Amino acid sequence: MSKLDLTLLNTEQICGSSRLEILKRYGISAMGTDLITLLGGFIDEKSHVSVPSIANTCGSYWLSPVVYDNGERYSLYSISPEGNLDLPIETNCKLMIRPVLHLPLEELKKLKIEKNDWDITYTYFLEYPQFVVDKEKNDLLEEKYQQGDLVSTGKEYTFNEYFQCGYFNLSKCPEYFYDKEKYVRVWILANGGCELSRGEKLECGKPYFVKVSPIKWLYDEPTGLLISERGLVSGVRFDMGPMFESVEDSELSQYISNFLAYEMIPSETKSSSAILDGDEELQKVMFKRLQSKRRM
Repeated sequence: MSKLDLTLLNTEQICGSSRLEILKRYGISAMGTDLITLLGGFIDEKSHVSVPSIANTCGSYWLSPVVYDNGERYSLYSISPEGNLDLPIETNCKLMIRPVLHLPLEELKKLKIEKNDWDITYTYFLEYPQFVVDKEKNDLLEEKYQQGDLVSTGKEYTFNEYFQCGYFNLSKCPEYFYDKEKYVRVWILANGGCELSRGEKLECGKPYFVKVSPIKWLYDEPTGLLISERGLVSGVRFDMGPMFESVEDSELSQYISNFLAYEMIPSETKSSSAILDGDEELQKVMFKRLQSKRRM
């Protein structure tokens, strides 16, 4: 696999006539990860859920077609942490990217699709940096890094180095292999004082090691689509301009196509990355929220 076929949720899939069955059951809100916080993603403290390995919620991108006399164009919309549809500023770098994955039928058949008690179908596939290790492990990895004892896998992840709307400068973070696990080292430039999923307060200018873990996907059986349960990355604006004849012209689409579509593919180094703690708790929380809204 050399490149993934990634896109974003769109209007029809979320609330239109083609609304995805999995979203009817799960809801359209998504949680973020520690990486979202590290990269300057907007954190809604009111939506914080005190469950191990669950980060605060964060607005995510989606795309809506707008028809004009000279043809169809696309504009940017987003989903708020509360699950409402918003019209954000196109230069907003604080939203998160929640990718949708298209796989050929023969590849889908190879996946282990599971179903929980709430009729939510899901699977684990590919990998990405998601959660910061505990303080003791972070200090150990930083010591090994300074001593030059961390082994690079040769893979790099691409993130936006600046968080102000007027800047967009991509930088590379190498992936390291230590004690059968993979990590990236991320410097904190924004969101100082915000909490990680473990409750630790972020310190600006401090390096944090983020563990590379399997990605959990919601599986929409009728369409065969895989929707990332969590937002995976933030810090990327849609573009400086609001409208495009083709969505592929936007900076966001270029980032997904040129970087994210490659960087979720695991490096050859084998990792024993465990399934993320708290996923079942997350599903309970999201399902209860969805049921509560339906009763209103």
